[in-house]
Amino acid sequence: MGENCGMHGCSLNRRRATKVISFHDILRIKDQDWRSSLVASLGREFTKEKLKMKSRKHLYICSRHFEEKCIVQGKKCHLVHGSMPTKFLPVSSHSNAVKPRKEPSFREPPVVPGRIIEEVKNEKKKK
Repeated sequence: MGENCGMHGCSLNRRRATKVISFHDILRIKDQDWRSSLVASLGREFTKEKLKMKSRKHLYICSRHFEEKCIVQGKKCHLVHGSMPTKFLPVSSHSNAVKPRKEPSFREPPVVPGRIIEEVKNEKKKK
């Protein structure tokens, strides 16, 4: 199965990533408080049932969402304990909310020339 970044709006996966970008499986983190905060920061809705499903063994987040000081470089990169994503975060849904529509401004009805009014009256008389 492919490794895709779980951050809402991030389309990066292992194939498209460069060697500089690393993927971190946040479901393997043992500290439950840190893991739940990371899952909450993804900008997606995950219920406990969804996270416990057998098909959901991995949930990755790419290193683009972290500051350089939050990633320990080495043969295998890993996150500094307690670090949270701060870059390229998803836009919260309430900022995209529909703004209330502006009230229409009042306009005077157009002035109809007298000749047109007389023609309309004449047509009514003919009928």
